[in-house]
Amino acid sequence: MKINLITLLISTMMACSDISDGDSAEDNARNTSHNDEVSNSNDTGQTAEPEPEPEPEPDCAVETGEHLPVPQQPSRRFNGSCASCHGAEGEGHEEFVGSIVDIDFEVFESYARAGLSYGMPSFDEDEYPSAILEYDWAWLNGVGAQLSDDCSDSHMTISPSTSTEAAESLVERGLESWLMVTDEGMSCASCHGPEPIDLVTQGYTVGDLLRRALLHVDE
Repeated sequence: MKINLITLLISTMMACSDISDGDSAEDNARNTSHNDEVSNSNDTGQTAEPEPEPEPEPDCAVETGEHLPVPQQPSRRFNGSCASCHGAEGEGHEEFVGSIVDIDFEVFESYARAGLSYGMPSFDEDEYPSAILEYDWAWLNGVGAQLSDDCSDSHMTISPSTSTEAAESLVERGLESWLMVTDEGMSCASCHGPEPIDLVTQGYTVGDLLRRALLHVDE
């Protein structure tokens, strides 16, 4: 009987010890969680919020239809890159290039994207967005059109988001091409000088430079 009482006492003590250990483990877990929350809090005592993901840049879009007014003038891209060959109103020049009025937009866009071998450069989406291209097509063909507020209408140039390193690389590559001597022993610098200052002072746009360069060299 005495042995049974001692055994019962020992068992009870061990059970109490287990419960105490369990409580300690829960307390430690709570303390650890609390410490983590404190460490993630900012100076104001509030829990730090994760940084929001950057919003995507808005896309340029165009709406067309009879309910919209017909554009009164083309985009600056058209005036700076197309009008010198195709005419101020797309009527063309009889001795050089025909009219670009009264053609389907799909054909109109395909010419702009592919270019032509006799001097017309190709324009990609960054250089001439499809929305602005369709806006100019609408202007040429008397179709109502309106660009969204996200569209930036300007002459083609280096993107404002281009880093300094990327811009310097473009200049370096450009000057290498400028000084490159052809099989005939000629280079751009042969006529225009070691730096294209004359082209800058005449105010040529990127489109004009592309078109004129393609009359001398390939892409």
